Amino acid sequence: MARLLCARFLSYISFGFGRLLGMFCSIILVITWPPAHSANLSQIKELLALNVDENSVSISGLSSGAFMAVQYHIAHSASITGVASVAGGPYHCAGGQSFLCQYIYWFLPQDSCQASYFCSATARTTLPLGFYLGPPDHQQSVRSAKTQAAKGTIDPLQGLSNDRVWIFTGGRPDIEPHDTFVPHDVALELREFYHSLFNQPNAGPSDGIALVDSVQAEHSFVVDDATREDKCDTIEPPFIADCSFNTAASLLDYLHPDRPKTTPSNSGQLLPFEQNAPEEATLANTGHIYIPAACQGQACPLHIALHGCGQTQALIDANPETEKLYFYADTGYNPWADTAGVIILYPQTRASDDNKQACWDWWGYSQSGFGDTYLTREAPQMAAIARMAAALGAP
Repeated sequence: MARLLCARFLSYISFGFGRLLGMFCSIILVITWPPAHSANLSQIKELLALNVDENSVSISGLSSGAFMAVQYHIAHSASITGVASVAGGPYHCAGGQSFLCQYIYWFLPQDSCQASYFCSATARTTLPLGFYLGPPDHQQSVRSAKTQAAKGTIDPLQGLSNDRVWIFTGGRPDIEPHDTFVPHDVALELREFYHSLFNQPNAGPSDGIALVDSVQAEHSFVVDDATREDKCDTIEPPFIADCSFNTAASLLDYLHPDRPKTTPSNSGQLLPFEQNAPEEATLANTGHIYIPAACQGQACPLHIALHGCGQTQALIDANPETEKLYFYADTGYNPWADTAGVIILYPQTRASDDNKQACWDWWGYSQSGFGDTYLTREAPQMAAIARMAAALGAP
């Protein structure tokens, strides 16, 4: 809190006196930061005079975060202007129907079975007779979205008009390495899902949908960091791999193409905040937010970035063998945001008995007592993210 107060006060004072007060603030911050309790987003918004551009709110995610980002985009299409999926699939992907999940693996929850065998290749390593039977059927996803929109449980699909969609998958399947966890054809079904909703069978980048499959990499968030060892061919925590491609910059450039670029100032603030989510949302106590200096006192776009399974700070810190790289700090979002003036919000889940890897709930693990609502605005995690965005001034 001391850091926020100093930053707010410094914006109102002259340069000379500001330097003296800045020295004083530095001393205070050494003593008091990080605070015993983080501020919440409403307090951060007020203290740093944040002003979110309501017409420029986007979302992205990796793996489970990608599936969740797509579901959030469809559920909140009236307020979201673009989505990026890194190793994800179509809306309500786990809601498909199959003989395997209905009659052979009847003892598994239907959506969990579909998610493991058809939307991803999770079953290969986690379930008996594990194999990949995908891809999922994007037409089922289209029907589901139209049904939910008709019910009013998600925003009207007209809200997708003029939205931008960026899809990344780890390379062509006939070249090594490639993503063996969420295969290439799942991403293709995601593209066809959006093509169908946009009523553009032959849509391409100029029509708002971009597919990137030119980077051969296993299941991970790809970065461009010459100081790190190239691990494009492995799947291991923290699932951040240097493959000489800046995923964050590429997707943000596509989702926010009109942002002016400046020289990186490295003056932004990466702050923890209290998420204040209900127990059923299975979110961590603390999330993170990156605020460029240029976004204090003037309108800036908001981007929501969702980590993948096994990428929470708690899980990474708990494993001494895991390289200490964090989704909210080491994936490249923040440097791009600093140059373009975009606020980045990093909600964070927590592990639970039903979700030991702290995945985002895109298949219904948190549905006890809530019914089949995980793909709607009513879903605990979706509602929690929406409240966070609203606390910053988003629609």
